Amino acid sequence: MILMHQQRSGRIIPISSVTGQQGAFKGHIHYGSAKSSQLGFTQTLARTAAPYGVTVNAILPGII
Repeated sequence: MILMHQQRSGRIIPISSVTGQQGAFKGHIHYGSAKSSQLGFTQTLARTAAPYGVTVNAILPGII
């Protein structure tokens, strides 16, 4: 992130899961919680990095 900050550009693309938005299946509370937290982190990082020209977007694949 420091290099991107200095360059005033960059892309961060974490891979999460649609479970972070929809909730987990029965018995997978730990997985759903982790993915939901990851999406919150991604949104906060996006707001923090935006003034420096760095974009942050998560990929949310479904069941594959």
